[in-house]
Amino acid sequence: MAVGLLPVAALLAVGVRDGGRLASGAWPGATVLAATPGELFGVVALGGVLAGLALFSLPLRYPAAICTAWALVPALGLLALAQAAPVWSAVNLLFTVPAWAVLGGVALARARAAGALAVLALVALLAAAAQLPA
Repeated sequence: MAVGLLPVAALLAVGVRDGGRLASGAWPGATVLAATPGELFGVVALGGVLAGLALFSLPLRYPAAICTAWALVPALGLLALAQAAPVWSAVNLLFTVPAWAVLGGVALARARAAGALAVLALVALLAAAAQLPA
């Protein structure tokens, strides 16, 4: 375990030496929180689809529980910290995007083929719509 923590300790030392600050952010008001899925996933609706899929990846078996914790605990911790300082920013949560994708994949793997194809078509439609000029 100690050997595995050495890279983390080195990154922590570099972060503390460089000031140890989170990306500047805002107070977590309703509009800021509502904009977070769009900032993380590019499209607010796509964030909603991934969050919905993540809910369907439950019940919490061990691998899904790890990804659920990876996706939710940092966001909840940052939300708690943001009550004292304006640090809420989607940039601080970008490392949770792979966990959301894994949870979505787990949900699609449990779904029937027709349902999974419908969700994938919805995601493709949302992604294509986001690329159209405004």
